[in-house]
Amino acid sequence: MGSQNRPRNSFEKLDVYQQSLDLVSKVLRITRKFPRSERYELVSQMRRAAMSIPTNIVEGSSRRSTKEYLQFVSVAYGSSRELATHLQIAHSQDFLSDAEYEAIDVLRDRVGAMLWKLRQSLESKEP
Repeated sequence: MGSQNRPRNSFEKLDVYQQSLDLVSKVLRITRKFPRSERYELVSQMRRAAMSIPTNIVEGSSRRSTKEYLQFVSVAYGSSRELATHLQIAHSQDFLSDAEYEAIDVLRDRVGAMLWKLRQSLESKEP
């Protein structure tokens, strides 16, 4: 009964994974209101960068070696930095209000910091 609410995989227990899913949800929500002309440009880029974060966490956690896991976490971190650029561009084009930009960038920055710490932890386990 209670086990239905518990994460089944180790990655689901990671706060960075849960936060990155929240980030994806917020990116999907805010990009729905972007101009139609941006659907295949900025919207697509932002969504791919955001979705890459939890996807790479999952894929990395399923690998056999710490070195491989570290590589996927590094890609996820790079995607968080890529998303930062896309958010800045969207804000500069007035697709995001100051408040929207600040709220989502704070979350993106938090996820990035968590990924950085996970990277450091994995690096310390490398032989």
